[in-house]
Amino acid sequence: MTRENCPTACPCCRSSCSRRWWATIAPFIRAYAFEANNKAELVTSLIECVKCGHRYYQRSYNTEELNRLYAQYRGKNYFKSRRKWEPWYSRRLNEATMKPRLVTNRRSAVKAFVAPWLGSRSTALIVADVGGDAGQLIPLEIASRAYVVETSKQKAVEGVTRVDRLSEIDQKVDLVMCCHVLEHLSDPASLLSSIIKELELADGCLLYLEVPLERWRILPGMGSSLYKQYLIWISRSVPLLVLVDFLSMAFRSFFGFVSPPGFIKMHEHVNYFTESSLVSLCELVDLSVLEYKVERGSDLATHQGIIRLICRRTGDH
Repeated sequence: MTRENCPTACPCCRSSCSRRWWATIAPFIRAYAFEANNKAELVTSLIECVKCGHRYYQRSYNTEELNRLYAQYRGKNYFKSRRKWEPWYSRRLNEATMKPRLVTNRRSAVKAFVAPWLGSRSTALIVADVGGDAGQLIPLEIASRAYVVETSKQKAVEGVTRVDRLSEIDQKVDLVMCCHVLEHLSDPASLLSSIIKELELADGCLLYLEVPLERWRILPGMGSSLYKQYLIWISRSVPLLVLVDFLSMAFRSFFGFVSPPGFIKMHEHVNYFTESSLVSLCELVDLSVLEYKVERGSDLATHQGIIRLICRRTGDH
């Protein structure tokens, strides 16, 4: 592995003090993003930083693999490949997260969290949503211009302009949004740094970050060499792997823990944030945290809640 996809320290606080458990690499990810099925790619380690509590995988994505995974995200080939390994995953299941009521509620929650920090700049803002799909979470009532920076070619909602790169926005941005993006990246600090460097930020520009809360208990035994051999063995049987994968998902969702014979699975998310780790990440790239909030319970069944955070460049007023 290269340094690019093999982190040696916590991506949020750079501490190297950690504990580890074995995890399987989702076969969908191996086939679709890594394009490899050799023994070395079957398992990886889930690492927990002792200092800030952040969890991340030893094996992560390099630039080429990220592009392969997200260039045609949730397109025809994506669904075909994923359903081979996860037959319960369907377009209907995916579209359930985009129901108008759910999107409206999520957008309103963003506005409510950000509004107290806008002061007199409560309307006519230049807003940029980085990695924001169609820009559906941008509260347009506070924006005079709204951009979504998105490489997946998703068509933007009405009132939002889609651009491929940060540099295409030639206005001073008042509010940057980055929702449910950082958990996908091997090096989330690099994205935040690029936002600060590449966007023309207005004085006092606010950055709103939102990540899922995914904090399942991990029961003993999942860090042993015997358990690693079990993961390698089970990964060689497609029917058995699919069955145990489904049962593992059910236990995480309904009981909040992972235990043998189930497994931890590296999938699209390679970072599991805590409040402390998200704050540490901001401080790492010289951002001043103004407020953060954990909201447990969610309309999205894929996680346990949401962590919201608002910050700005250190020294801005």
